[in-house]
Amino acid sequence: MATTLFDTHEYIKRLEATGIPTEQAEAHATALAEAMNNELVKKSDLNEFRAEVATSFAEVRGQFELLKWMLGFMLAGTVGILFKIFH
Repeated sequence: MATTLFDTHEYIKRLEATGIPTEQAEAHATALAEAMNNELVKKSDLNEFRAEVATSFAEVRGQFELLKWMLGFMLAGTVGILFKIFH
């Protein structure tokens, strides 16, 4: 995940230059730095989601394999019936 560098000192100086009191500027800088550093998604949550997706994908793949076998048996049965009819 990309890290954004935030210069709180420069931000405080800019706010003070516009007339905002130092205490208020420091509070703004602290709050903004915390908000920028918070993760929207925790890595553990992301890993858990990936595991769930992998499990679901494995289930779908298994069902697909079963369908391929069923289709193969149906095709073999149809060929056998047609062979018996026309031979």
